[in-house]
Amino acid sequence: VTEIMDMAAEEYAGEMCVFTELGWMDNDMVSDDDLIMADIATLPSEIAEALTGDGYDECVAKAEEKMASMAPQCDEKYTEEEIAQLEELANAVAHTECFMAIFKKSCGSYIMNSLAS
Repeated sequence: VTEIMDMAAEEYAGEMCVFTELGWMDNDMVSDDDLIMADIATLPSEIAEALTGDGYDECVAKAEEKMASMAPQCDEKYTEEEIAQLEELANAVAHTECFMAIFKKSCGSYIMNSLAS
């Protein structure tokens, strides 16, 4: 589990740094969901709605399902506590991936719409 956690920390170091600097996550990787939602609410409505809508939730659910299906044979190798840690990590990765993808897409659309008007 430690090896997987370290690998994820290395892979997402940039995002974790940004989220920590924004105050969205502390050094123990605990997110401040109220602050995240308050900050998102300050964005243009098209972007905020994309980050808080059903599409975002669907993205997270699909990403978690995909990760869970990647290694079902591994479940028996881990304790319940380790599985809980890995599920928490999968949730964090899913949120990070979906946030970044939807943020980029909605920002691009917002800019294109602003330039067109």
